[in-house]
Amino acid sequence: MSRALPLALLLAAACVSPGLTPDGGAKQGYGVTLYTGRTYFDSDWGSFDEQRVGGVALDCGVRGEGLVWELGFQGSKEQAQVRTTAPDGSVVGVSFEGRTRELFGGARYEVTVLEGRVVPYVGGGASLSRGSLESFPAGVGAPDSIPIKVRNSETWLVPYLHAGVRFPVGWDIDVGLDYRYQFGADYDLGDNFQGSEFQAGRFDGDYHQLALTLGIGF
Repeated sequence: MSRALPLALLLAAACVSPGLTPDGGAKQGYGVTLYTGRTYFDSDWGSFDEQRVGGVALDCGVRGEGLVWELGFQGSKEQAQVRTTAPDGSVVGVSFEGRTRELFGGARYEVTVLEGRVVPYVGGGASLSRGSLESFPAGVGAPDSIPIKVRNSETWLVPYLHAGVRFPVGWDIDVGLDYRYQFGADYDLGDNFQGSEFQAGRFDGDYHQLALTLGIGF
């Protein structure tokens, strides 16, 4: 948590000072964005290379006309069942669950075009990203032939970039599409999974992400 504190302080400091519109007038705005989509990892772990993702972000700044600061949380996960070799040499069924959890903070720049009907943006920041892989028996073979649960995890502080477009629909509500790219994470997760397809251990945490968004301003 101590590594996440600077991200929270950065957003808090940015939100204390009023934003400025291009003509010099103060126009501070706040918002909440919910999103859901798919994350496509640059790895080769089969089922885990594509994961469902969901998240929420808080923002403040010159929404629709300038710099907007953002702080958010997102998570992705996927499951797979495989056959693997237990320590006693027997072949058992194992369920694997791969997860990522991210606390991120950064900024984006927004403009309003087409008479306020479209708001494109581009931005980036830093993400405290934690990847984990957990295994447990999946009903094939003796359930006591492998540990009940085994979990490996690792955390990285990495940069991200994103861009997208918002479509205001009225009452300070908008829908949109967001593209996100994170790079620099290389999770070491597989030490306890010998005999499975994940025994190589390293999971490439770089990803491309597409998400649908729902935003509420206030």
